[in-house]
Amino acid sequence: GSVVIPPEGGLAAEPCAASPGSIWYVPEASTLRGQTAELVVHNPFAAQAVVDVILWAGERQIRPGRLQGVVLGSLDARAFELNHYALGEEALAAQVLAPQGRVAASSIVASDGAVRSSLAVAAPSTRWVLPGLGGEAEVIVQALSQQDVPVGAELQGDKGGVPAIDLEAVSAGTAEVFRMAQADGGLVVQSDGPRAMVAGRRMLLEAAQPAPAPEKESAPSRRRKGGGKDAGKDGGGKKG
Repeated sequence: GSVVIPPEGGLAAEPCAASPGSIWYVPEASTLRGQTAELVVHNPFAAQAVVDVILWAGERQIRPGRLQGVVLGSLDARAFELNHYALGEEALAAQVLAPQGRVAASSIVASDGAVRSSLAVAAPSTRWVLPGLGGEAEVIVQALSQQDVPVGAELQGDKGGVPAIDLEAVSAGTAEVFRMAQADGGLVVQSDGPRAMVAGRRMLLEAAQPAPAPEKESAPSRRRKGGGKDAGKDGGGKKG
């Protein structure tokens, strides 16, 4: 796996890809103000690879010319900043195609004091299991087919299953965000029918509260030399 620790703060980790492939999907990048999204593509072989990148920005499908026919040399890894091609997007999805060679791909989204890293997925599916823990969550669903994909989601935890997303239609070739105020548990996102899609989860955790500072103990009062003016009341300071 890999761990990303940017100098401005935050930490992210992701697993390794089991094997390289010719198609990869990144479902949950974003380029809102203050966020920088990068797509990382790695060619682990001695022979060169050629890749094309397609972006889904909401309802727009973008094929940047600079991201078509990109040649990755032997053992080459390249990071492409997606803010140059789709700025201000809350739901930005990407597809990496390798007409020549096989590669691996992931995304990194960094903001002030925070960073997240996600390994791309190799194939769409009709069902996604998204474990996690957090008070709030955003689910991004990317529809890849030529037809709309009806999807629903269930929140699962110690109290059983609770509907989280009623049946919603995600338009063909688009990416859509679904927000859930309380999503403390695992999520199962499933299409209603045989149409496959790609889904990802962004968890919004509450900031850790700093530990309360220990109370300062008051310094003990010092008695004046000779016992003070009341010292003789108990006879200890009175001459015989």
